[in-house]
Amino acid sequence: MKTLLAALTLLLCAAQARAESPSPQPEKVQLAILAGLLQPTVLHGFNAALDVRYRRFAFNYSHGAALDYSANPRFTLSDRDRRAGLQLHSPWSTGFGVGVTIVDHLYVLADFKVHRYEAELAGQEKRYTTISIGGELGYRWFVYEGLFVNPTVRYWPTVWKSHDSVRVGDHKHEAKDLGLFANVSLGYAFDP
Repeated sequence: MKTLLAALTLLLCAAQARAESPSPQPEKVQLAILAGLLQPTVLHGFNAALDVRYRRFAFNYSHGAALDYSANPRFTLSDRDRRAGLQLHSPWSTGFGVGVTIVDHLYVLADFKVHRYEAELAGQEKRYTTISIGGELGYRWFVYEGLFVNPTVRYWPTVWKSHDSVRVGDHKHEAKDLGLFANVSLGYAFDP
């Protein structure tokens, strides 16, 4: 809840800021670096991304690490996993997106991601990998010169998994499916 309030406050501040934003359809290549806010606040890890824009086209590469789904199990684990006391970590999550700017700084991406998970319970650990292919809708809200806030809504359904489920101790853990979620990133865009 605190993360959501902080994100909304940041968005309201951005709405009131009087800054010129870079062109939503740059005529030359524009680079941006981003850092996700959900990962450090909710999952106690981090995520960094590189965004490349040219005209209406958008390309993105992101990499997350040290994500702890057990840090806030009410929001990130199934009821069964939470009741069992399962610890679920993602040492890395990586992938890319390709898309277009729709209007202004509103964009849509097709995302291709690979996620590694470690499920632990009662001293036993099992590892598995999933692949998700989905979509992202986002808006780059420029606050000051190249600095921007980037709220996104993502739908990342799992399309492949190395294991449908893993048995950890006497608990059967179903492979994680990220599904629908939102995030807010901070970024800085510049022309190389």
